[in-house]
Amino acid sequence: MIIAEEQAGFRPGRSTTEQIFNLRILCEKYLQHQQDLYHVFVDFKKAFDRVWHAALWATMRRFNINANLLRLIQNLYDKATSAVYLNNSIGDWFRTTIGVRQGCVLSPNLFIIFLERIMTDALNDHEGTINIGGRNITNLRFADVIDSLAGREEELADLVERLDKTSTAFGMQINAEKTKLIAQATAALAKLKTIWNDRNIALSSKIRLMRSLVMSIFLYACESWILTADTERRIQAMEMRCLRKLLGITYRDHISNEEVRNRTRQAIGPQEDLLTTVKRRKLEWYGHITRSSGLAKTILQGTVQGGRIRGRQKKIWEDNIPEWTGKTLGAAMRKAERREEWRELVARSSVAPQRSTKTTG
Repeated sequence: MIIAEEQAGFRPGRSTTEQIFNLRILCEKYLQHQQDLYHVFVDFKKAFDRVWHAALWATMRRFNINANLLRLIQNLYDKATSAVYLNNSIGDWFRTTIGVRQGCVLSPNLFIIFLERIMTDALNDHEGTINIGGRNITNLRFADVIDSLAGREEELADLVERLDKTSTAFGMQINAEKTKLIAQATAALAKLKTIWNDRNIALSSKIRLMRSLVMSIFLYACESWILTADTERRIQAMEMRCLRKLLGITYRDHISNEEVRNRTRQAIGPQEDLLTTVKRRKLEWYGHITRSSGLAKTILQGTVQGGRIRGRQKKIWEDNIPEWTGKTLGAAMRKAERREEWRELVARSSVAPQRSTKTTG
């Protein structure tokens, strides 16, 4: 395998959901066993525009890429020229020696091959201390975003220094700016206020828009959530707040949640409620990971050295599985290995009981 399993970007069957899940389970297990876990999230400035062609071809030869394929790709780049168009005038044509082609289906793969060379050189002779299930994990990646992992501060500093030096040698530049996404679902709901208040738009259309534009953000990577009773209440409250907004109903109107759901069903027919969706997606994800043989399975089923925290244990991700299915974790694992049986169990286990209430969401 040319590309390390830690890279999930631009690979069939891999996703950001998987890396978010891996990160959360790692954090959960290291906290549970009172072990330190340090992270640095690294991003590169204009990463795709900085791929150095000469280094890319050398990397592909080093990774034993088919010589004929390499020659064809190299010809695409070596024979391409560019020019600057300014004020209705085209400047002189010139060859470019850096950057992968925009919009080309090959570009994502070429980029992660280039990044793999950087990571391979940076991690050469590095002994990581993050170990789960007998496997050392030094990083998790999605395309050009890298989460560097370490068990000690000095180890993390060494990792970042290695990555900075190696990436600079290959013409890449680490982006020090940070981006945070907070309360995005609520923000999306507010941004679409004019649509929710427009009486000329059918309620059925509003509900479909809400599910596509708001709930899709809210549910992002919900497969990695740990659901407590409080979390379930908050999920149901979020859904009810959205539905009331669409219907133009406030809490002062003293209309029950059940009546809100009835009006929604009349407009668009029976729909899976939000909590059921979260449970179903998490159970489906558990089945997917159980049947797989990759990094996520190692992280989920692997153990971490160190003693557990004394006293009552904090709820962990796997606790929801026996709680919803009514089976022990071992029995659930065996059932999940049989796809059709697991699908039937998921359908029965994910249905969320509706809370009876008169006036609140």
